[in-house]
Amino acid sequence: MRPPDADFERIELTLCDGGDACSLVADGTSRVTVRACVAEQVQDPLADVTLKLTLSAGTFVGPSEGSIAAQRCLDAVFTAPSSTQAVRIDAALADFRQSLDVALAPAPLGPIELTPAPAAIAPGATNDLRVRVRATQGTPTAGTRVAARIAAQTPATPGVEIWPASTLANADGTATFSVYAGLGVTSVTYEVTATPPGGAAVSTTLVVPAR
Repeated sequence: MRPPDADFERIELTLCDGGDACSLVADGTSRVTVRACVAEQVQDPLADVTLKLTLSAGTFVGPSEGSIAAQRCLDAVFTAPSSTQAVRIDAALADFRQSLDVALAPAPLGPIELTPAPAAIAPGATNDLRVRVRATQGTPTAGTRVAARIAAQTPATPGVEIWPASTLANADGTATFSVYAGLGVTSVTYEVTATPPGGAAVSTTLVVPAR
């Protein structure tokens, strides 16, 4: 393939069919079409070269490479990841390269739940409090920070302690806290707040009885 003398983008990358505005959500399920086209100024022959697309994160649904001899364009559909807030799309055609950085909108979080549920606390001992939070589609949202505090207890004394004040959810969307409840405590109410990177926080109260 012979490059022309003029300076221009040899490969043009756009998102969505027909150039319509679209957004990609970091939820592990959203899909979007990327179109890679060879500029009209690129001179023939094109029949003996292949246009290839690669992603920094996410997964292609169907072919991500092919001949562009007839239409000069390649459409590929990919699924957004849930583990990053941006995706780089790279296109390669012979010695030509082009990239497109796509920002991902944070996935809205679903409800915060105890895991396992139901849970119970053992007075006079250190207990694990585990909560799980995921996106509304059910996929974990990487980098979600979860905070927990003691909102109430029955009876008012002896004391109840929880630590750390906040932690990052793991790859499964689970956050673990340690709780110590004094002898005689019959129930503890926690206020738990989860905040995804760049997204809106969700909060809930969880009541855990003694066993």
